[in-house]
Amino acid sequence: VDTGNTIYWNTTPVKTQEELLARLVKEAKKDPQPEVHIRGDLAAKYGPIGRIVLSVQQAGIVKIAFITEPPPRN
Repeated sequence: VDTGNTIYWNTTPVKTQEELLARLVKEAKKDPQPEVHIRGDLAAKYGPIGRIVLSVQQAGIVKIAFITEPPPRN
């Protein structure tokens, strides 16, 4: 999720919540099931991230991880 709260699938913007859910449902059928990694920009709002978590749960994917990076050193 970037500073404009755009959700990306790797480097491709996801246009709708329905598109995100459809992609996740397809991934959920894989064996082993993949883990979803969510990386949100420091300035991103929680809403889009919460919608990702909801879609992951609706798709039936069990593992969600958040990718965090330490703040830059001054």
